[in-house]
Amino acid sequence: MAIVATMIATSLSYTANAQTRVQAPAPPPQPPKPGFQATDIDPIIKRLNELQAEVKALRESAGKQVIALHYTPTENAGWADNNWNANQERSTFRCKQALADRFGRVISYDIQMNGELYFFGNVLCETKP
Repeated sequence: MAIVATMIATSLSYTANAQTRVQAPAPPPQPPKPGFQATDIDPIIKRLNELQAEVKALRESAGKQVIALHYTPTENAGWADNNWNANQERSTFRCKQALADRFGRVISYDIQMNGELYFFGNVLCETKP
């Protein structure tokens, strides 16, 4: 009986040793892949980028000029109809006529009456930068 008890105790100790787990060491951290940036952006770099965008916008708008064209009833032949589409075409024509290749866009116009005819009192044009 003592031999059987020894054999059972020995087999139990072998089973306990067999169930012990051994963990492999954790792999070292991988370096970041090329082309990827950290999510943290340096606040100085961020502010510099914002300032560059502001300077670019100012540079684009600095070259533009607003030109005011003033007309009297005697300078214009006038027209009988007063509708938005025709007025847009007429104001664009006046600005292009005055500015030629520097024409950028029509900002606004003022329509006045001379008797039964309409004419532009003022046309505001913007030049290209």
